[in-house]
Amino acid sequence: MLLFDQIGITQGFSIGYIFSTFWPLFIIWIGVSALMNRRTNVGLFFLLIGILFQVSTLYGWSIWSVFWPLVIIYIGVSALIGRPLLFKRPPSSTTTQDNRLKETVIFWGSERRVMTDSFKGGEVTTIFGGTQLDLREAKLAENGAVLDVTCAFGGVEILVNPANYRVESDGTPVMGGWDSNFMPSDNTSLPVLRIAGTVIFGGVEIKGY
Repeated sequence: MLLFDQIGITQGFSIGYIFSTFWPLFIIWIGVSALMNRRTNVGLFFLLIGILFQVSTLYGWSIWSVFWPLVIIYIGVSALIGRPLLFKRPPSSTTTQDNRLKETVIFWGSERRVMTDSFKGGEVTTIFGGTQLDLREAKLAENGAVLDVTCAFGGVEILVNPANYRVESDGTPVMGGWDSNFMPSDNTSLPVLRIAGTVIFGGVEIKGY
């Protein structure tokens, strides 16, 4: 892009302008990727948010003037019917022995404690809510585990035990935070727990004990 600026191909378009105008394409890409991986609800959410932000940056329309009223309406309707609209409300606090996890939290909070001898990973999706995932007593499968985390407008806290497995953290924050607060193990004989994902307008924290 710097080369294009120097030779005049951009014709007045600066890097700052391109980034500030087309950054929502990254959110759209996340949505499309989720849809391709058959994560329909998550994909549609990020696709819609990305399109709204892109229209906002292209035409100077304030997305917040419509976005927050829709959020308030959604919360109100969900409160009236006693569960998140269009989504199943998970139990607020549970213990599971499932080897593969699929946790979706929308406008609620959830605490999940995993106790299994062969954890293989799974998916954690949190949108406008909070999730605490306790993996301290879980044992990994022989080939390790991969945990995919998606967080938007919320928070995810993952508790790990580096003494039982090696932890690898690889997150992509977009106007949010991805914090890894644990001491990595140098024992190469331990299986690997890889935690990866994306956080937008929220925070993911991985804590070691």
